Amino acid sequence: MGTYFASPGEQSAQIGHHYGNPTNHFWSCLHESGLTSRRLDPREDHLLPKEFSMGLTNLTSRPTVEQSELSKAEQTSGVPMLLEKVARYQPLILCFVGLGIADIVRSGIGSASKNDLKGKAAFGLQPYKMVHSYDEADPHQQLRDRSGPPDARDASETLFFAVSSTSGRVKADKIEQFKQLRDVLRNMKTGALDTSKLTVMSAPPPSTPTPSASKDRLETDEAPNKIMFVTDRYP
Repeated sequence: MGTYFASPGEQSAQIGHHYGNPTNHFWSCLHESGLTSRRLDPREDHLLPKEFSMGLTNLTSRPTVEQSELSKAEQTSGVPMLLEKVARYQPLILCFVGLGIADIVRSGIGSASKNDLKGKAAFGLQPYKMVHSYDEADPHQQLRDRSGPPDARDASETLFFAVSSTSGRVKADKIEQFKQLRDVLRNMKTGALDTSKLTVMSAPPPSTPTPSASKDRLETDEAPNKIMFVTDRYP
């Protein structure tokens, strides 16, 4: 998986697809940043994994109009399951769509040094990563592009990135942020990005996947994801 995005919105839940509100800019940002070759309709969200090597998931499965309707405890309780998905699918990048989600995850993860993760999350590349050991018996890892630098052939890693909420109520240069996400992805694939100074977070132990009430759009056997998006709305 390349990029993974994550959280549910009320209108999206009603139609059963991510970012279903017509005022949300998520699908436009994907296209205008060059991450997708065309602008997808929300009802085409199932095409992301196979055609564009991207995935979608939520931090929580309860649909809301605003993220503020979810308590911090409710959101934090979803962090372990989210990290299990990262460990299982091993995207190159997990992208938070909304800084609020980035803050919740940042406060709920383990690392060698908690001091490295203090403070609020900011837009862009986050100061931590998850490192995965390479297992030849794992079919997901067999599908990864292992033609990069030598270190990448023995172990892979997931970086974390944050963009502003794509809700129409948020005024920001969203497309430019998605372009920077695209550039980070390109640099990772070519081995041009130095991630040695990022804090290594603790990866959760493997577990048996459990059914989710949310409409995850993750990877297929044919197309491991480059980016996994964690949404601030479901869908």
